Amino acid sequence: MGKSVWLAGFLCSMMFCVSFAEESVSKNEIGALTVSATANYGTWSSIAGDNKGSQGLAYFQAAYDGDGWGLAATGKGANTSYKTVLSEERLEFTTLTDTSVSSYYSHKIGDLLLRGGVDLSLPTGKHAYSSSELGRIVTDPLSQDLMMLNTYGAGTNVIPHFMAVQRFSDELTLGGGLRYEFTGSYDPTTDVSNDMLDPGERLMLMLNGAWIATDNDYFLLSLIYNYSSVDKQEGTEIFRTGDMYSLEVRYIRKWEEDFNSIFSLSYRQQEKNKMLSEGNVLNSELSNSNNNSWEAYVNNIYRYSDDFSFTGMAGYKQVFPNGLNEDEALFDGGRWKAYVEPGAMWFLSPVNYLSGKVRYSYILDKKDAFASDDSGYNVFNVDIGYTYSF
Repeated sequence: MGKSVWLAGFLCSMMFCVSFAEESVSKNEIGALTVSATANYGTWSSIAGDNKGSQGLAYFQAAYDGDGWGLAATGKGANTSYKTVLSEERLEFTTLTDTSVSSYYSHKIGDLLLRGGVDLSLPTGKHAYSSSELGRIVTDPLSQDLMMLNTYGAGTNVIPHFMAVQRFSDELTLGGGLRYEFTGSYDPTTDVSNDMLDPGERLMLMLNGAWIATDNDYFLLSLIYNYSSVDKQEGTEIFRTGDMYSLEVRYIRKWEEDFNSIFSLSYRQQEKNKMLSEGNVLNSELSNSNNNSWEAYVNNIYRYSDDFSFTGMAGYKQVFPNGLNEDEALFDGGRWKAYVEPGAMWFLSPVNYLSGKVRYSYILDKKDAFASDDSGYNVFNVDIGYTYSF
């Protein structure tokens, strides 16, 4: 399987895709074709109890950025291995994930920029699990903070998208857009027949705004709404994910020519799901099983020289308990996470650079169905990447 991962990366590098250079490399210095490879390795373990695991990821991308249009392809591979107190056996597998292909075309009319395209998600990843594997998978939302990747495959998805951005003045720009995902069906299990899953189609609406207060102060605002239609299994409606709303405010401060900071504050809220009742009718939950959350971080970028840039991020995330009672099976007590992430970029030339960063996170997961007591987790990640533009 390891050879398959590298083969997928090679094939992706032969395709065109869209990629944006780092902000320290100007647009007119880079070529139209960019290829990049990134690897990430992470480990996590609970301070009390025997919950621990690791995940290795490899990303391969090739990018073509033409005059007002572009195409993109990204291939990924993953090795996931962990064991928890809920299972005597370790869950471990190596797999490709679904391959992403994206496109865009943009057109400018005066101060109005129109941009649209179609993305594809191709089913090259792991989407089916055995009953034994399903019994070992961590379904608790905590897994979202322990590992970078928790979903490895699905069906063929077609995703058209469109955005319009209007510049009203030198200081104010507003935009809006939508993204609609036509989801393909797939078999979620390897040893159960007649259980084809047809996920609900997904709609995302977005509003953005940018305000330049001074030459050194910028404010960005983003509002996002996500809607999903009903999931079906063998034609029967079984579930609908609750609507999700998110808000993010960013403040960018240019302290000096070579030193910038980004401050971010975001909030996410999700409504009740709908699921099958005892009478096989799709009804809304009596209490909300989804968690709301907020997160804040600061990211600093310092251009030390023409060859080196240093980055540093620190953040905090708070996930609130869901609306269920403590004695209910899907009760989640919430959690908080604090993290720091130093990093650096080495510019071998204006079009050729290496990047690296490390992250340490501490998570305190409150007691719930996954753990009978509050539990702390240490999470470590190392990330390295290489990018070249032709």
